[in-house]
Amino acid sequence: MGNRHDVYIWDADVYGKPTDFEDAMDMAAELSKKSINTQTANMLAFGQTVERLLKTYDEDEQSELFLKGTAADIANTHKAAYNMEISEIGLWPLLLKILFDAAKEHSVVIFDQEAWIACVSPNTILPESAEVEWQRTVENLQLINF
Repeated sequence: MGNRHDVYIWDADVYGKPTDFEDAMDMAAELSKKSINTQTANMLAFGQTVERLLKTYDEDEQSELFLKGTAADIANTHKAAYNMEISEIGLWPLLLKILFDAAKEHSVVIFDQEAWIACVSPNTILPESAEVEWQRTVENLQLINF
Protein backbone atom coordinates (compact mmCIF):
# COMPACT_ATOMS: atom_id res chain seq x y z
CA MET A 1 0.00 0.00 0.00
CA GLY A 2 2.95 2.37 0.28
CA ASN A 3 2.40 5.65 2.07
CA ARG A 4 -1.36 5.47 2.38
CA HIS A 5 -4.15 3.81 4.27
CA ASP A 6 -7.31 2.48 2.68
CA VAL A 7 -10.14 3.23 5.09
CA TYR A 8 -13.49 1.53 4.50
CA ILE A 9 -16.73 2.84 5.98
CA TRP A 10 -20.13 1.20 5.81
CA ASP A 11 -23.61 1.44 7.31
CA ALA A 12 -23.74 -1.02 10.20
CA ASP A 13 -27.55 -1.00 10.32
CA VAL A 14 -27.77 -2.18 6.71
CA TYR A 15 -24.68 -4.35 6.30
CA GLY A 16 -23.94 -5.43 9.86
CA LYS A 17 -21.31 -5.03 12.52
CA PRO A 18 -18.19 -7.19 12.65
CA THR A 19 -17.66 -9.37 15.69
CA ASP A 20 -13.87 -9.15 15.54
CA PHE A 21 -11.07 -7.61 13.47
CA GLU A 22 -10.87 -10.50 11.00
CA ASP A 23 -14.62 -10.23 10.44
CA ALA A 24 -14.18 -6.48 9.78
CA MET A 25 -11.44 -7.27 7.26
CA ASP A 26 -13.69 -9.76 5.45
CA MET A 27 -16.68 -7.42 5.48
CA ALA A 28 -14.61 -4.51 4.12
CA ALA A 29 -13.34 -6.64 1.24
CA GLU A 30 -16.83 -7.90 0.41
CA LEU A 31 -18.68 -4.59 0.79
CA SER A 32 -16.08 -2.61 -1.18
CA LYS A 33 -17.01 -4.75 -4.20
CA LYS A 34 -20.79 -4.76 -3.66
CA SER A 35 -22.51 -2.36 -6.08
CA ILE A 36 -25.43 -0.24 -4.89
CA ASN A 37 -27.61 2.39 -6.57
CA THR A 38 -27.55 4.99 -3.80
CA GLN A 39 -25.91 5.42 -0.43
CA THR A 40 -27.96 5.02 2.72
CA ALA A 41 -29.35 8.03 4.58
CA ASN A 42 -27.13 7.07 7.50
CA MET A 43 -23.96 7.21 5.38
CA LEU A 44 -25.00 10.55 3.89
CA ALA A 45 -25.57 11.95 7.39
CA PHE A 46 -22.19 10.55 8.47
CA GLY A 47 -20.50 12.47 5.62
CA GLN A 48 -22.20 15.68 6.71
CA THR A 49 -21.09 15.12 10.30
CA VAL A 50 -17.48 14.61 9.17
CA GLU A 51 -17.58 17.94 7.37
CA ARG A 52 -19.18 19.66 10.40
CA LEU A 53 -16.43 18.31 12.69
CA LEU A 54 -13.77 19.35 10.17
CA LYS A 55 -14.94 22.98 10.45
CA THR A 56 -13.83 23.02 14.10
CA TYR A 57 -10.20 23.09 12.88
CA ASP A 58 -8.44 26.04 11.27
CA GLU A 59 -8.07 26.29 7.50
CA ASP A 60 -4.53 24.87 7.43
CA GLU A 61 -5.52 21.69 9.24
CA GLN A 62 -8.68 21.41 7.16
CA SER A 63 -6.68 21.41 3.94
CA GLU A 64 -4.10 18.94 5.35
CA LEU A 65 -6.83 16.51 6.42
CA PHE A 66 -8.36 16.25 2.94
CA LEU A 67 -11.88 15.76 4.30
CA LYS A 68 -13.60 18.62 2.47
CA GLY A 69 -16.15 17.18 0.09
CA THR A 70 -16.51 13.91 2.01
CA ALA A 71 -20.32 14.16 2.02
CA ALA A 72 -20.42 14.56 -1.77
CA ASP A 73 -17.87 11.75 -2.25
CA ILE A 74 -19.98 9.40 -0.14
CA ALA A 75 -23.14 10.40 -2.05
CA ASN A 76 -21.40 9.62 -5.35
CA THR A 77 -20.05 6.25 -4.20
CA HIS A 78 -21.90 3.28 -5.64
CA LYS A 79 -20.31 0.65 -3.43
CA ALA A 80 -21.69 -0.55 -0.10
CA ALA A 81 -18.42 0.40 1.61
CA TYR A 82 -17.06 3.87 1.00
CA ASN A 83 -13.30 3.72 0.42
CA MET A 84 -11.20 6.68 1.54
CA GLU A 85 -7.48 6.77 0.83
CA ILE A 86 -5.56 8.69 3.47
CA SER A 87 -1.89 9.56 3.62
CA GLU A 88 0.28 7.72 6.11
CA ILE A 89 2.24 10.94 6.48
CA GLY A 90 1.17 13.82 8.69
CA LEU A 91 -2.15 14.12 10.44
CA TRP A 92 -3.66 10.70 9.68
CA PRO A 93 -4.32 9.93 13.39
CA LEU A 94 -6.34 13.16 13.63
CA LEU A 95 -8.22 12.26 10.47
CA LEU A 96 -9.12 8.87 11.97
CA LYS A 97 -10.19 10.59 15.20
CA ILE A 98 -12.57 12.85 13.27
CA LEU A 99 -14.01 9.81 11.47
CA PHE A 100 -14.35 7.89 14.75
CA ASP A 101 -16.00 10.91 16.42
CA ALA A 102 -18.50 11.13 13.56
CA ALA A 103 -19.15 7.41 13.91
CA LYS A 104 -20.36 8.01 17.47
CA GLU A 105 -23.32 9.90 15.99
CA HIS A 106 -24.14 7.33 13.31
CA SER A 107 -24.26 3.57 13.11
CA VAL A 108 -21.24 2.97 10.88
CA VAL A 109 -18.14 0.80 10.85
CA ILE A 110 -14.75 2.31 10.03
CA PHE A 111 -11.98 -0.11 9.09
CA ASP A 112 -8.30 0.71 8.54
CA GLN A 113 -6.25 -2.42 7.91
CA GLU A 114 -2.91 -0.59 7.69
CA ALA A 115 -3.41 1.00 11.12
CA TRP A 116 -4.77 -2.36 12.35
CA ILE A 117 -7.89 -0.76 13.81
CA ALA A 118 -11.64 -0.70 13.31
CA CYS A 119 -14.28 1.43 14.99
CA VAL A 120 -17.72 -0.07 15.40
CA SER A 121 -20.08 2.68 16.48
CA PRO A 122 -20.83 3.91 18.95
CA ASN A 123 -17.53 3.16 20.74
CA THR A 124 -16.11 -0.31 20.14
CA ILE A 125 -12.51 -0.58 18.94
CA LEU A 126 -11.31 -3.76 17.22
CA PRO A 127 -9.16 -5.63 17.84
CA GLU A 128 -9.52 -5.23 21.58
CA SER A 129 -5.72 -5.03 21.83
CA ALA A 130 -5.81 -1.75 19.85
CA GLU A 131 -8.09 -0.01 22.37
CA VAL A 132 -5.31 1.10 24.75
CA GLU A 133 -3.07 2.38 21.96
CA TRP A 134 -5.98 4.25 20.38
CA GLN A 135 -6.81 5.92 23.71
CA ARG A 136 -3.15 7.01 24.00
CA THR A 137 -3.32 8.43 20.49
CA VAL A 138 -6.48 10.40 21.32
CA GLU A 139 -4.91 11.73 24.53
CA ASN A 140 -1.79 12.83 22.62
CA LEU A 141 -3.93 14.57 20.01
CA GLN A 142 -5.69 16.49 22.77
CA LEU A 143 -2.31 17.77 23.98
CA ILE A 144 -1.50 19.21 20.55
CA ASN A 145 -2.79 22.71 20.01
CA PHE A 146 -4.46 22.79 16.60
